[in-house]
Amino acid sequence: MEKNEKQIEKTKESMGKSGSFFFFTWDDKYILKTLYKHELDLLNKNFYKDYKSHSENNPNSLLAKIFGYFTIKIEGI
Repeated sequence: MEKNEKQIEKTKESMGKSGSFFFFTWDDKYILKTLYKHELDLLNKNFYKDYKSHSENNPNSLLAKIFGYFTIKIEGI
């Protein structure tokens, strides 16, 4: 947990042009990326169905694995 907290401190270093950022876990095993609502809508509308089918039919695919979409709300903001 402490190693991931150190990675969180580096999030500003990984911000892209869109204002989104990538968060790498301490072991670089997982990447989390922030998305805006319109980006998520595009993924759901144009991408996810084909991605899911491809992933199921090609378990050794080199495409990044998407484990889920999550919303985090910080109380008081």
